[in-house]
Amino acid sequence: MGLNELRSQHAHRESSFNLRYETNISWLPDSRPPRGIIHSVMKDPHHDLELYIGVSLANMQIDDVGFVFNRSPFPMCRDSVSRYREFIGIEMSETKIIRKLDEFEKRNCLHMNELFQVSVKAFTSGFAFYLKNKNIPGQMDEYRMHIGEIPLLERIETMRHWWMKDRRVLDSCYAYRRETIEETVNAKIENLKPITRLMIEEVKANNES
Repeated sequence: MGLNELRSQHAHRESSFNLRYETNISWLPDSRPPRGIIHSVMKDPHHDLELYIGVSLANMQIDDVGFVFNRSPFPMCRDSVSRYREFIGIEMSETKIIRKLDEFEKRNCLHMNELFQVSVKAFTSGFAFYLKNKNIPGQMDEYRMHIGEIPLLERIETMRHWWMKDRRVLDSCYAYRRETIEETVNAKIENLKPITRLMIEEVKANNES
C-alpha cells in the first residue's frame, strides 16, 4: 500500500476523533527582564484546553503559568492543576520539565502534562529562530529575500551549514548529517556564532540589563 492509496482510502471515509495540538510564542524584548509567553492548545471531541507559560529570558526559568478549561469531560478535571504552580522557577528545558512531570505520578491532568511537553519543544526551537532573526545578516537569511541579492538556494544551504555549526544540531537529523558539510559553504559563515553561543550571550545580556 503506497501513499496514494492511503490518502485515497482516508479521504473517502468519515473522520473521527480529530486531535490537535497547537503552540505559538509571543516575545516581549522590551519587558524587564525580557520574556517569552508560550500559548499551547489541545483540542479533541472532549477537550479544549489552553496553557500559558511565561519564561524569563534572563534565566530561562518559568515565571508564571495559567490554564483555561474551555471544555473537559469531567468537572473534576478542572481541580487537577493546582500543583502546576510548582513549575514556577523551573528551567524551561525538556529534561527539567519531564523530570518535574514525573514527580506528579499521574495524579494531575494527562493532557496538561502533554501541553507542557509540547510547549517546551516549541520554546526551544522558537528561541533559536528568535535569535537567528536577531543575529543573522538579512542578506543570508532564506526568509528575508527582500534583503540583498543572494539566490534562495544559496541562502538555504548557507543557513543549513550555520545550524550544523552548533554541536547540538550536528548529526541531530537527516538534514544535518556531518558528511554533507562543504567547507566552501562553511567559509561563508566563519564569523557567525553558533546558536548555543548566541543563547548563552542573550541570557547573560538580559540578566545584566
